[in-house]
Amino acid sequence: MKIQKKLQIIALSFLIAVSVTCILISRNIFTNIIKEQITNNLINTAQSRAEHIKTFLDLEKEMVKQSSESIVFRELLLSTEEEESYPVKFNKVMQRLQNTAQVGEYTYDSFVLDTKGTVIASSYEEDIGQDKSNDTYFLGGKEDVFIKGVYISSHKQRKTLAFSAPILDEDNKLLGVIVFRVSAEPLFKITTNHSGLGETGEAYLVNKDGYMITPSRFIDEVILKQKVDLKDIEVPSLAEPPDTSPKEEVDIIKDYRGIEVLSVHTHIPEMNWHLIAEIDVEEAFAPVTKLTQTLILVFVIILLFSILISSFTSRTITRPLRRLYEGIKEIMKGNLNYKVSNTSTDEVGQLSRAFDEMTVNLKKSREELEEYSRNLEKKVKERTRDLEIDIEKRKKTEKELDKSQQEFASLFTGNPEALVYIDEKSNILDINSRFTQLFGYSLKEIKGKNINSELIHPSVESIEEGKILEKIVLSKGYVSRRKIRRKKDGTLFPVSISASPIMINNQVKGILGLYEDITEQVQNEERLQDYLKEIKKDRKNLKRLSKKLINTQEEERRKISETIHDDIGQNITAIKINISVIEEAIKSHAFHKLKERLLETKSQLEQVFEQLRKLNIDLRSPLLRDLGLVPALSAYVNSYKKRENIDIDFEVINLKKRLNKEIEIVIFRIVQEAFTNISKHACADNIYLRLENKKSKVCVLIKDNGKGFNTKNVSDLEELSNGLGLIEMRERIETIGGNLDIKSSLRKGTQLLIEMPVALQLSLEIPVGLGDELLVK
Repeated sequence: MKIQKKLQIIALSFLIAVSVTCILISRNIFTNIIKEQITNNLINTAQSRAEHIKTFLDLEKEMVKQSSESIVFRELLLSTEEEESYPVKFNKVMQRLQNTAQVGEYTYDSFVLDTKGTVIASSYEEDIGQDKSNDTYFLGGKEDVFIKGVYISSHKQRKTLAFSAPILDEDNKLLGVIVFRVSAEPLFKITTNHSGLGETGEAYLVNKDGYMITPSRFIDEVILKQKVDLKDIEVPSLAEPPDTSPKEEVDIIKDYRGIEVLSVHTHIPEMNWHLIAEIDVEEAFAPVTKLTQTLILVFVIILLFSILISSFTSRTITRPLRRLYEGIKEIMKGNLNYKVSNTSTDEVGQLSRAFDEMTVNLKKSREELEEYSRNLEKKVKERTRDLEIDIEKRKKTEKELDKSQQEFASLFTGNPEALVYIDEKSNILDINSRFTQLFGYSLKEIKGKNINSELIHPSVESIEEGKILEKIVLSKGYVSRRKIRRKKDGTLFPVSISASPIMINNQVKGILGLYEDITEQVQNEERLQDYLKEIKKDRKNLKRLSKKLINTQEEERRKISETIHDDIGQNITAIKINISVIEEAIKSHAFHKLKERLLETKSQLEQVFEQLRKLNIDLRSPLLRDLGLVPALSAYVNSYKKRENIDIDFEVINLKKRLNKEIEIVIFRIVQEAFTNISKHACADNIYLRLENKKSKVCVLIKDNGKGFNTKNVSDLEELSNGLGLIEMRERIETIGGNLDIKSSLRKGTQLLIEMPVALQLSLEIPVGLGDELLVK
């Protein structure tokens, strides 16, 4: 094969291998990035919508609570219809209720119930006298502020929330209940805001019964009609503290339409609602599919170009020599403009560049004179053009200056941020409307007053800082600071202050100050610092576990190496010697020696096979993979019993099906770890192993009658584990929702109890003969 063909095959093979690897790695990385971005976006969306809903509920609760404390309602409930003042009190209450229904942004009906649940006053007079004693807003409102979830109001057939609160006398005795009917439209606006959710994303609320209580993006008329499967949602118990934060990892489930979606949810404990944010899987991972197609197309294009390039590789090797030869002939003819140099760094390239330098030196003087003449003429033209441009710029600047002075007033008054204009003595000359909104002062109230006073400063120290700030502005020209300021009503809040001097004819005529309310920004920064602290803590834990995993891998490799070298290697060496002896016996026709050597070789081969089988079982039991946990443990128990001469009782209770693969591996490794520790440290002669299925969880109990240890000593726990360690095993069990309990005392044996959530798979049939001591119940 020619060198040219060899180079082409090597280059193309390398290119194909690298390209395929890059495509697979890129797809995997991009898939993880997309999933992480979608997860973060859905979590942020769920958190934001949940906070808005809580804010709306809290505001409405506060309104009904404040109304329940009004003396107007209390006086009516303390009066009787026979009193002369009763009509006056009744009219006041009616007027108050009607005003509440008219003025409230979402409240469309309000009424008062007496202690028997009868409507005695209502913004709708036709409701007076109705019995509401069995309604939940009356029963719940007698105790405290109560919210009745979304329902269809029979009064106006509107989707409604009801807020109720008790009306108490001075001795906190119940007089009645006030109820506000509020439109559920604000909830719909919050959840139907699809910003950041793409074309198929949506957020919706589900009540405690699993029915949607906000509109769907895809189906009409779903409120209180569409049932949502909550089996994938963890509903917190009443004994647990409320956790409203969304799940940190997105789930791929089928939604109420039967379509696969990426979904997160958050719980609103007060109403026992679930806010679900989700997006279709097809839309979420569309960029991954597109990237894969693009990478394949790029790979094909690169492959075609590589084929073309490699075809010319051999010819390009001789091309520099041919060009150098032609250049030398041209220079010999007197053509000093011909260039023979190339970019190569070998001897041919150095020689060609030396010829070029020779021709350049001959032409240098003449070219320098010509270049100088051309540059001089060019500079004259450029200078003339610059003068013309300067004149035009000056005229344009004068026009823009006039225009900017006219626009300053409109920009000042229309600026979205608070602006104040003070003179060189810090007296206030003008403010815009935003300043009035932010601080509560009108221009009439503070015009002419010194800004470095108690108007907006919370303390004497703040006033002094303000004076220093003005000095910095006048000396440096611009300054930006974060400070605390006070509103007219005494409220303190953080602001970002930007100030710059106003210069007219190079003289300071005042200072323009801009105040921006950064309350929300400061709160976000504080939350960000808390998040960073949590992230640092998590990274520290991950580094510790990673280090332990690396050490464990090295220890397993060392064990495998020792087994191969010490056991298998010695047997193979003996087999090699026997084969040599057999070969010599055959050559010398000493056949009487062959049988003994062959039997010895066969025995050594059986030992090698048994050592390899044991090593394979230690690394990964084939019974565990093919038949499941119970057969694998049964075989391991029999092998351990014969090897260590320890009596073992193995019991299986109520486990007829296979467990989840990950749970089976964890249980099998823990049993191996525990049995290894017993043989090394416990000095026990009896072990009890029980595997039991208890409805929603599987329990593993391991007990021995050995010498035991002190469970309060962490170093003792670490010493007992030659793998990940019992402490790290506990972390691994907890990551799949389980827990590990260790009980031991000196000279009284050790007990390990593992509990983890059960996930059954295929039916389990235990092969006969795997465990004579196995008892299945």
